[in-house]
Amino acid sequence: MKFLPIVALSALFMNVQAQSLTGSYITSCETPTDTTQLLSVETGVKGTNVLILTQYAVTRYFDTCNGNTWSQEVTSTEYTEID
Repeated sequence: MKFLPIVALSALFMNVQAQSLTGSYITSCETPTDTTQLLSVETGVKGTNVLILTQYAVTRYFDTCNGNTWSQEVTSTEYTEID
């Protein structure tokens, strides 16, 4: 008779554990691909060199599994000088 409360508590604890495990699973989410948008390209000449100025924006996606969120990076600029 002394062990009955221990058995009851043990059963209650196992029931609580089973309930908590059902809501703690992780689902796999599809991650979208980052995109790059070309904004502008300018060319010029400096002496005998060709100058290329390229501006673009990159959109990066972050997968949260609670709803995909995204943020757009600041416009990036590339400067290329070709001899």
